[in-house]
Amino acid sequence: MKTYMAVSARWALGLVLWASIFGKSAVAQTYHNVLNQPFRTIGNGPQSVVVVDVAHPNNKDEVQQAIAQRIRQVMQTRAAAVAPEIATLRRLHAFPLNHQIPVVDMVVVRHNGQILLPQAPPAGRSVPTNNQLTFVANTSGQYAFDVPTASALDNTVNNLLYPALVRRIGPPLWNGQVTILNKDDNPTKVSGIIGVTVVMNPDGSVDIDLPNFSTDQDKYLGLLQAMAQTFHGPLAIGYDAWEMGMARAAAVVVAQDLQGQFPTTQPVDPAADFYYTPYYDVLNQPALGNNTFLPPTKSNQTLTGLGGMLVPRLQMASTAWLKCFIQNPQFFINFNNAYYDAWQADHTIANDTVRLQQLASAAVGGTVEGQPFSNWFQQQYVLDTSVTPGPKEFLFVTPTLPDTTTPSDGAAIVVLYYNTTSTGDEIDLNSVCNPIFYDYSYTATLTLTGADQPINIVGGEGYTSPLFSGIAQAQRIEADFPVNSVNSRLYYPVHQFINGNGSPNEFLGVVVGSDNGTLSASFTGGNGTVVNTPVAQGAFGAVGGPAIPDNFTQVTLTFTPAGGGQPITYKRNVFQRKANLNTGLSNVSSLFILYAPTQTEVLYHVFLAGPQMISLPLQPLNPDLAQVFGLPPSQTLLAMWRQDAGGDNYLRYPSMPLYQPGYGFWTNFQGALNGTGQQNGVPILGVSTDVQASVSVGLEYGWNQIGDPFTQPLDLTADPTLGNTGGVEFQYQGQVANLAAAIANGWIAAGVFGYDPNAATYTDITGTLPTNSPFQQNKLLPWQGYFILVKVTEGITLTYVNPNLSTRGARLKLPVGTRALHVAPRPQQGWRLPLSLASDDGRVAIATLGQAPQGADTYVPALDAASPPPFLTGNSLSLFFAHPEWNTGRVVGTNFLSDIRPLNRSASWMLTANLPMGSHTYTIQWGNTAYLPRGLELTLTDLTTGSRVVMNGRTSYTFTAAPNEYTRQFRIDASPRNLLIPILTGLHVDLVPSGGRAVGLAAIVYETSTSGTSSVQIRASNGQTVRHLLAGRAVSMGLNRVVWDLKDDRGRALPTGTYLVEVTLETTDGRQTRSIVPCTIIR
Repeated sequence: MKTYMAVSARWALGLVLWASIFGKSAVAQTYHNVLNQPFRTIGNGPQSVVVVDVAHPNNKDEVQQAIAQRIRQVMQTRAAAVAPEIATLRRLHAFPLNHQIPVVDMVVVRHNGQILLPQAPPAGRSVPTNNQLTFVANTSGQYAFDVPTASALDNTVNNLLYPALVRRIGPPLWNGQVTILNKDDNPTKVSGIIGVTVVMNPDGSVDIDLPNFSTDQDKYLGLLQAMAQTFHGPLAIGYDAWEMGMARAAAVVVAQDLQGQFPTTQPVDPAADFYYTPYYDVLNQPALGNNTFLPPTKSNQTLTGLGGMLVPRLQMASTAWLKCFIQNPQFFINFNNAYYDAWQADHTIANDTVRLQQLASAAVGGTVEGQPFSNWFQQQYVLDTSVTPGPKEFLFVTPTLPDTTTPSDGAAIVVLYYNTTSTGDEIDLNSVCNPIFYDYSYTATLTLTGADQPINIVGGEGYTSPLFSGIAQAQRIEADFPVNSVNSRLYYPVHQFINGNGSPNEFLGVVVGSDNGTLSASFTGGNGTVVNTPVAQGAFGAVGGPAIPDNFTQVTLTFTPAGGGQPITYKRNVFQRKANLNTGLSNVSSLFILYAPTQTEVLYHVFLAGPQMISLPLQPLNPDLAQVFGLPPSQTLLAMWRQDAGGDNYLRYPSMPLYQPGYGFWTNFQGALNGTGQQNGVPILGVSTDVQASVSVGLEYGWNQIGDPFTQPLDLTADPTLGNTGGVEFQYQGQVANLAAAIANGWIAAGVFGYDPNAATYTDITGTLPTNSPFQQNKLLPWQGYFILVKVTEGITLTYVNPNLSTRGARLKLPVGTRALHVAPRPQQGWRLPLSLASDDGRVAIATLGQAPQGADTYVPALDAASPPPFLTGNSLSLFFAHPEWNTGRVVGTNFLSDIRPLNRSASWMLTANLPMGSHTYTIQWGNTAYLPRGLELTLTDLTTGSRVVMNGRTSYTFTAAPNEYTRQFRIDASPRNLLIPILTGLHVDLVPSGGRAVGLAAIVYETSTSGTSSVQIRASNGQTVRHLLAGRAVSMGLNRVVWDLKDDRGRALPTGTYLVEVTLETTDGRQTRSIVPCTIIR
């Protein structure tokens, strides 16, 4: 059984970091995309570089010393970044302790800002057939091989590896000598990393620093990639996905060609993991895209940040280009000839993926896997060299097969979570993921052993290992992995890796969109027999025997749905192999994800001109939203809010993340999109979400744009945890709650806000709606977008429950260990008074003030609704309470649409009216004041004119703005009651030592003159609150004591310094006092 494991222990990474081929003069030159569109990028230079600056390029000792120091620094930093990935592979038994990872780096030398490279080749229409590279193993000096070893290496490289490379990729694009040095640039072997370095010397020669390898497979695959990289020489392509990916693919092809010819008794696996993956369909995810495989992208700077995406990008890039080779075995030769010719005419093509795609399309013959090359290319996410800032998630999936200790199949899933900056750097993130597993029907959630707990993501990685022993029949399962604002979806075949005879299936997979039917498969290079297998509950698997070759092959898959549906044909280019006990090579079985168009639908909708917040109730088939709306990219004005995006926090098209149902975004069309023909509206083709029982998305801390993923409204007052009712659920740390409970528990702030394009203002759909509002109270409407504010820093999962019971079926089962929270409906306590600001052209904005027992002069998320972030600059009609002090240390903003103060006490509200135009008349209106508490008097003061009106008994106040007046402020006062003045005395802090000069705890002691509620918080020397110790705890008259562990709100020990201890006392009738004393901590 162990020979079946497709996760081989022998793998080699090939990372080539190129320096500039243009010789830029600026020493600190940085390279980036000057055209940055999905799958269409142009760079101003290579974006993965190792540049070594030297003062004396003719001093070889100085050059070698500088290179060695720089490479050691790069490798040690990379080793630390990749260490978690390696540790995971070892836990999965996919990377034994005695194996090493060869990582190939290319280095160039720079002198006075000028890159020193070998001489460029002469002009020509194609690569000269007499071009020649000579590889020589060094036998003298510091990095010498002994003569027998050097002779054997020369023979292998020049008489075996080099001719094989020329046969597959053509002659090198330049002439020269490559010296192979017996040199290890990373002698410490940190975390199993072993370094191979290709050095472009100032004198025009090239060196390969070759260390000692533990296995011959690692040695020859790494050496083949390094040699393939030298073929381009000074013509190197500036993107890793192209230059590195093609070289790694060439290494795989040659390794297959030379099976049985390598001078070793150890097998050299051409399908070694991370050179080729049979699980390409599963791993082909948007997070693969970036302008470089291992950020940061700036030259001559220490590598820092996440190493987790390096491994999947390496294996996916080589596999993607292998698909082109399988389509046309002359692909690499054709491409290199065309590229040589184009480079002679214009060197900048090395950094222009638009033109490179044209060359690749012609080289492969125009089609790949049954599709036009341009369409195919835009589906291979690893080849997307654009930078999309924001949080990203990638699911690194490895099958686990039955053995003597684990009798069930399953999967090992690594959740990689990181943030991409605007320059392409990637920063590890921490969070919690609550995965949701569905059966093939999408109507029942599954509780799987090994995956029944939340995934803690630390340092950018989290792990889960579901076993499928609890699933009786083979089927397709779906899993959502929501993390804050991102969500990845996994389709996976259960019980299909091993067939009923206990032997491995030679191909397997799932059909998405159809559950039953038949599948036929034919393979080029086999005996011509068609393999037929049933598709049951969305999954399939079969053995082909002699119909399937042990080689590269083109597969034609035809799925016929049950009930006489139209057959659907798919093409895949893959590598197949049966296990060979003689060579020790394991089987390679391809896993296919096939999408049946029976799940697709066309929806029509009219989109208004100007700014509006929308969502789409389906998953568009085309990932490019400009094409979805039928607009040229230059006229597609779209934006999505991201709390951590930087700048104004909006990611704009084309840098927006791939759209997923359940999220909202902004549009700002120049004109209305009405569609053409008989149908009214723009046709949107996509995958229907109405067939799913629920849709889950991740929400991050702060503001999030959401939207109804279904074609029917969702009731926000419903509680799906109580029965078969559509609505929304929020999941956080093993608890599930509806909207009311989520607000009551502090997960979500009050308010769900839509944008009214007619009034050009936000509307809280959970509150009072103005007349002629496009919204419905407490309803999420299809096609509308909304803002919601998450208050827990870990983020939460939002699940939309399908309101259509006929399609949703039985109630979703809560995961094991999950507790449902409920909030019983209760009468509103205190009082609320909605205020509306109306312009003379009919636009209306609303804000609400009030008092409640839970109200406060500080921010209360369950009561005080913050205004969502603005989308457009300039003046628009709005009414709000400005509280910049409430935003300290938070992400709520400074403007609030509701402001609820404590009950039974005096209060003042500062009200701001934003006016779109001067010289116009505006009216502030309010509701029936007869419902205010007896004896409470409200007065409104116009701070511009000084006019003062008693609001009791009146319903409005009208004013005319000055010609250039765009803001007016008002104060609303509640009349006072008979109040007692509390007194707080004797506040002091007793520090408890923990040894030496350091302290471990602090006792905060104070005395109160009356009973009430007390709050204690710690402020840093800059006045910001770092710890909330108490919040409204009941205290009695007399001495009170609170213990502080000298940590902040996140549980981190505060450093040495002086802090302010603040104690606030509030009586039952709302009177407050406070006292502050300093406290110095010495660590």
